[in-house]
Amino acid sequence: AASAAGAPHRRGGKRLAAAPQAMAPIPLLTLVFLTAMGMTATTVCYVANAAIAYIQQARAAVSGGLPAALSLVAYVGISVAAGLVAAALVKYIAPAAAGSGIPEMKSHLAGVVHAGFLSGRTLGTKFVGLVAAQAAGLSIGKEGPFVHLAAATAAVLFTIPLFAPLYAAGPLRIQLLAAAVAVGVTATFGAPIGAVLFSVEVTATYYFVDNLPKAYYAAVVGLFFVRALAEIPIIDVYKNLALFSTDITQLPYSFPEFVAYAGLGLAAGLMGAGFVFVVSRLIYLRARVPALGAKWPLTSVAVVTAVSATVTWFLNRLLHEDEKTNIERLVSHEEIESLNHVLFDLGIYVPIKFVLTTAAVVLPIPSGVFSPVFAYGAAFGRFVGEIMSPLFPTLNVAAGGYAIVGAAAMTAAPPMAYMVHLRMGR
Repeated sequence: AASAAGAPHRRGGKRLAAAPQAMAPIPLLTLVFLTAMGMTATTVCYVANAAIAYIQQARAAVSGGLPAALSLVAYVGISVAAGLVAAALVKYIAPAAAGSGIPEMKSHLAGVVHAGFLSGRTLGTKFVGLVAAQAAGLSIGKEGPFVHLAAATAAVLFTIPLFAPLYAAGPLRIQLLAAAVAVGVTATFGAPIGAVLFSVEVTATYYFVDNLPKAYYAAVVGLFFVRALAEIPIIDVYKNLALFSTDITQLPYSFPEFVAYAGLGLAAGLMGAGFVFVVSRLIYLRARVPALGAKWPLTSVAVVTAVSATVTWFLNRLLHEDEKTNIERLVSHEEIESLNHVLFDLGIYVPIKFVLTTAAVVLPIPSGVFSPVFAYGAAFGRFVGEIMSPLFPTLNVAAGGYAIVGAAAMTAAPPMAYMVHLRMGR
């Protein structure tokens, strides 16, 4: 590891000395770079989303038009093949593309450079591997990988001779990479302000206040560009760029519901702690048993993907939909259409989603954790809301509001704690 802020670096076989602070590149060049990065990184993430949507639709079309037995075989077979592609790319081309990428990005911005983490090879592997992993139907998210994609795109832009002065200026280079983090989150959720706050969280060791305008500008450029790309009449990749939308106008504030919210938060916190514990144990087990990790990574990915695809094929419709559709349904004011009873379906969905997520996020493939945790948190909150509604018919209970509260409580700690454990496990 070397210092990322002031030590000399090598690029293309040439040794580049860090430029003195007084000789920082002109602001115009920085503005051009931020604009190019916002547009380029957003395009990379858009194409990834489009490819994921196409493959998932193709899998559903192929498996849906067959008899039950053949449909199951086709569904599982396509999922396993896609999972193996993701695992093989990581193992044989760019091991740095595995996982979320946020833990490595945090340490990179703090001054520890990871060899090959932001290279063009890792960028390509992360892109294709993420598309394949998402197409496999595994319970993983995209936020972390999109952050990694945006940062790697920025690093590739540094290789253009026009931006060589920016690369040579160590502190400014780190600030621009921090701005790329905001672009990655914007491409995922379309929330530039939240994206900048997230980039501050990721780079919380040291964060220069004068970097805030750079991050906001890059995030806004990314937002406008992703909105423009959403108008391309090829495929409806971004039906709604936000993680979810709801028609709930306000949440009730009666005392029984405050008690229910507090109990929901306590239960979600315990489930979040359980998630972190299970993931840490799986990482420890993978490190101690070579057959589960470094020795046969393709086998472990194939087994988990096959089990996940089989379970989702047999279980209720909530597991068949993509993450975004599930969340939209759970936080909606409308009643949930279920195959059996809504409480029965949600009671199955929550533990199954928990197991599938913990099994998937430790695999050696590109993966994120935020959306799956948010989804089963919303399902658990909706479960509580559906129980509260008949118990207190005079309170006008909004079950979708409980889903929002449950999702927020569930995602309060597990994603960041999981990233720390995953980094330590490697």
